[in-house]
Amino acid sequence: MAKRWYSVSVLSNFEKKIAEQIKTSV
Repeated sequence: MAKRWYSVSVLSNFEKKIAEQIKTSV
């Protein structure tokens, strides 16, 4: 359970970072 929640949290944070990079690049 903990590992799964951790992986989901990391993925969500990773997506947020990518979205920010796309916004700044555009």
